[in-house]
Amino acid sequence: MSEQGKDVQRENEKAQDLERGQADPKDVPDKAKEEPDVLLHEDVLQRLEELSMTVKSRLALDFTDLNRFLLSTKRLMLTNFLMGVARGVGFLLGATLVGTLAIYFMAKVFDQSMKALKKDVTLDKVISQAADIRSKFMTALEEQEEGEEGKQLRETPSEWIPPQKPPRSDASSNSSEKASSETE
Repeated sequence: MSEQGKDVQRENEKAQDLERGQADPKDVPDKAKEEPDVLLHEDVLQRLEELSMTVKSRLALDFTDLNRFLLSTKRLMLTNFLMGVARGVGFLLGATLVGTLAIYFMAKVFDQSMKALKKDVTLDKVISQAADIRSKFMTALEEQEEGEEGKQLRETPSEWIPPQKPPRSDASSNSSEKASSETE
């Protein structure tokens, strides 16, 4: 190491000893005697001023953009519409994913529980049996409906007769007969 480097190292060690309270103030170099806090505070204050100017200019731009955005009705409506569409699509995809995962894990739990019970039942077999039962039920329902339609066709006359009007009550028929006899 050079002489100059050794001197700098000794001065740094003396400054550190002074900070710890172990050095004699006479041995401290002139650089360490200067107030480092004052220099630090001035530097920090200068940086804070620069930062505050930057923030002020950015806020001014943000407020002008926000003001322009809020005053444009078309832009505001379009943005809200697109946000609503995005929320709807996100909800749909999220619900689909969660529902799919829930059904998948429930099927796995069902299969594992049937294996633990030593039953030869799987969810696939249960679903196929349920589909068979449904198809048999629908077939029986269709046959029943066809049977009722055939019965209705057999009971219905070939010519359609309009429904008869119900007979009038005695009081109203008597008053209408009196009115017709008076006009004659």
